[in-house]
Amino acid sequence: MTDERHPLTKFGMDLLPFADAAGDGLPLKRLLRLSLFQISVGMATVLLLGTLNRVMIVELSVPAMLVAAMVALPVLVAPFRAFLGFRSDTHKSAIGWRRSSAFPASKRQCTSVRGLGTEL
Repeated sequence: MTDERHPLTKFGMDLLPFADAAGDGLPLKRLLRLSLFQISVGMATVLLLGTLNRVMIVELSVPAMLVAAMVALPVLVAPFRAFLGFRSDTHKSAIGWRRSSAFPASKRQCTSVRGLGTEL
């Protein structure tokens, strides 16, 4: 038997940038538990988009280019969403509050939805 390491274990941290993501503040067990949500969302998305792709192209005769654009839109917008999330976590408003601009809008929406519910 030789003491050679497996070829995949020879990679350095420069080729595996997130290998040190787990640490004292975020243990590997918690990191894996948090990533399970993203994995499940990805699997559900693949199933949904595969079905919609077939139904729209084959059954409804929607042009494949249009379907591909609709499928690609969330992927293209994802970096912008990450940027906005980071900005909302780090940006302070003019009065020193964080995330304060979203509260009045959400309060208005809840009030309008509640108002619609009582009128119906």
